[in-house]
This record gives sequence, C-alpha cells and structure tokens, in this order.
Amino acid sequence: MLNPENYLILAIDDQKNNLQVLQYLLDAVGYQVTFATSGEQALKRIAIVRPDLILLDLMMPEIDGLQLCEMLKSNPDLATLPIIFLTASNEQEDLLQAFQRGAVDYVTKPFNKYELLARIKTHLELNYLREQAQKKAEQEKIINSITGSIHDSLNVNETLSTVSHQLKDFFTADRVVIIGCDPQLKCSIIAHSTVSDLPPSFQANFVDIEWLKNQNQSGLSVYNWSRETTTASPIPETHQDWLQTHPIKAELLAPIYLESHLWGVLVAHRYQRDNPWTEDDTGILLRIVDQLAIAVQQSELYQQLQKANKALCLLANTDGLTQIANRRRFDDLFSQEWQRLQREKAPLSLVLCDIDYFKQYNDFYGHLQGDICLKQVAQTLAEAIKRPADLVARYGGEEFAIVLPNTDLNGAIAIAQMIQDKLAQLKIPHAKSLGHTEVTLSLGINSIIPTPNSSPNQFIENTDQALYQAKQNGRNQYAIASTVDL
Repeated sequence: MLNPENYLILAIDDQKNNLQVLQYLLDAVGYQVTFATSGEQALKRIAIVRPDLILLDLMMPEIDGLQLCEMLKSNPDLATLPIIFLTASNEQEDLLQAFQRGAVDYVTKPFNKYELLARIKTHLELNYLREQAQKKAEQEKIINSITGSIHDSLNVNETLSTVSHQLKDFFTADRVVIIGCDPQLKCSIIAHSTVSDLPPSFQANFVDIEWLKNQNQSGLSVYNWSRETTTASPIPETHQDWLQTHPIKAELLAPIYLESHLWGVLVAHRYQRDNPWTEDDTGILLRIVDQLAIAVQQSELYQQLQKANKALCLLANTDGLTQIANRRRFDDLFSQEWQRLQREKAPLSLVLCDIDYFKQYNDFYGHLQGDICLKQVAQTLAEAIKRPADLVARYGGEEFAIVLPNTDLNGAIAIAQMIQDKLAQLKIPHAKSLGHTEVTLSLGINSIIPTPNSSPNQFIENTDQALYQAKQNGRNQYAIASTVDL
C-alpha cells in the first residue's frame, strides 16, 4: 500500500473555493498538497518542486488546462506525470482533447469524494508500478547475453524454461532445475533443462527448502558440493543420501529471493568428478539468479499492471454515479457498431430516454434522492438489456441511451415497452410530476441499416427529435423518429 504522506499533489484551479474543497479532501487522507490558481503560477511551482500528480482545471483564463497539459507533456522530465482533469459537466466535449494531449483521467465537478480519492490512488499506484518497471529495465543494460534472454518475455514460465536450457549449455551442466515455492514453502518443479520428463526420483522435495532458507535469510546465497569438498554449510544427511543414489558429483543450489521472500531455488548438477563448480561459476550464477529474480518480479508487476490497466479502462468508460457506461463509452461503441453494421448491412437501433420532470424531482426531493433515482432508472434500463452486444449508457444528466445492434424497429419498440413496464413496477414517487404521481420516462426510438450515404450524427439527432416529440405529446411514452430507414 502506498503511503499518502510520501506523495505531493498539485491542484490547479482559478476558483479558490474549489481549491479549498480539494485541500480539505486531500489533507484528510494525508497527502501533501500544493496549489496554483493559474497556468503560469503552476509552471513556476513545478520548476521548484516536482509533484507526483496534478489535478488540473479544464477551463482557466490565459493558459487553459489543455494548453498547460500540452506544455507539461512536451517536457521529457514531466511527460510521465499523471494529470487528472477537473471538469464541469458541460465541458465533456473537451475531454477527448484532454486525453489526446496526455491526460490520464478526469473527475466531474462537483467532486464526489470517494471517486476523486479512488482515481488519485489508482494513478499514483500505476505511476509507481511504471517507475518500478523502469528501474528494473535500466538494470537490463548491464546484463550479458544469457541474462538478456531472461527479459525477452514477460511470460515467467517461458523465461524460466529458456534460462534453464541456456544455463545448462553455458556451465556445461548435466541438468538445471528451477523450483518454485509458495509462502508456506510448498514447492514444485516449474522448469528443467532435460529434453524428456524428469525421473520420478526428481521431485521438488529433493532439496530441503527449510534448511536452505535457514542458511541465509538476508539475501541470495550459493552452495557448492562435490564428493571431495564441501564449500558450503554441511548438507543435511538426507540430501547427501539422495545425492549418493544419483550420478551427481557436483551440485550448486542458488536460492531465488524476492526481497526477503524465498521465491524458489535454482539447482544445477554435474556428473563428472573432475568438473567441480568454481568461484567464477558461482559468481556468474549469482549475477544471473539476481537478474532472474528481477525477471520474476517484472512478470508479477506486469500482471499487476495489466489488471490495473483493465480497471482503469473500466473506470474511464463507466459513469461514476450510476455505474453503467458513460458518454465516452457510448460514442466509441456507437461508432464501432455503425461501421460494422454498415459492412454487414444489418439494422442498428437507438433508444434515447429522459426522466420526466427530473428538475422538479430534484428540487422537491433533493439532489441526494435525485442521485438515487438516477441509479434506479439506470438499473432498470440495464435489466431490460439481455445481449452482451447491447449497451446502456448515461448520455447526459438525466438522459440515457440504449444501443441495440442487429435490432430492427419492432425489437427496439419491445425494449422501450419493457423499460416502461419495469419502471412502472418500481413505483418511484414523484409528487411534482405534472400528470403523473410516479417517475416516468419519455423515449425516442430510431432504427436504420447504415449505408455509406447515411450520417451517424444525423441519425442520433433524429432520435433526439423523437424524444422531444414524446415529451411534447405528454411524456411517459415513446415516439418513433420520422426518418426510420429499414
């Protein structure tokens, strides 16, 4: 876990009340915080002290957020600095430019405390992982041809298998075995240099892991053994007995430590009596095993980074309040489906829906209850969608969009009716709705088989006009776009 006290966050906003809110939230967690009220002031501050993350207001006088982001990303020393934009809901269209200029995320004003802190934590952790990976990558510059191959793949099992064969050839060993251990020291053979399977007697427990761990718990160690000499601590009798039952004249054991944790052990065997392990052998192997530990660690970091990137992608495409897809995800998927269905000459339907008299609902019940209402409606829409290819997204404040690939007009109408039925079953009270006592939806429906001559923007506009018509007709109903083309 990262310690917030070790991280400095620069908040840039020309509105001091916003900075006060940010300071309150960040101080409570323990982050170090510094502020700037303009782009020029921010540049001066960064020249003095480098922050670990920037919270940047999108709209500011003189140097706006987009310009400042571009200036920072053009500086090689600041290019990896994570920048999260702070944006009002009416500035959503500018976010695409923000991402193109290097922003990693955005948070909509007014800030949701938990969302803001979660995104800050995510990007600090991602940046930490990237920096750690970079440090490991720098170490690769000094490794030789064998250790270089260790880093050719982030697949740890593939790497270990390759290394076991390379070490066998390099050291003229007769066998190299790599054993992996879990935290309870339960071990298994995960790589070996033999062409065929290992003999049944070569089980992971042929090495006394507890004994090996107790020889040196502070770091990497190597043990050399032969019939004539023992240059390490006395080998357990049980292991000596095991060696004597095999044609092994020299054995080298190299524990693989990840920091203080014993991750596993590399075992190399020689059968010739006149071919003992030398100090040069052990010195080279120490270096290789050290790099091997780094490769294992990099593989684990890579897996963590993959998981973090997946989580980040989900976060970037999810509406923070309703937990359904956001406008950005809608735009991406709608464009993809339009192109696909144009090629396949198949129908695409769109339903736009809006909560009736939502402003009056918010004014009467309060914004907290309004948020609950939005979540309930979003869940109702999501439950009406059955196919993985369909998408429900929050399109605007109280407006939602439903993308229905390979669905004709009748199918879209059926979905709209199902949504209205499900919402009616919830019976969400709405004392200020004109003509109804419960929350209702107005819906606009459109369907088309996309062609090279048709316009996706016009299609969406026509759907929106149908939604407007449904409202004009008295709300709590759907209307079909007059330009339906099937």
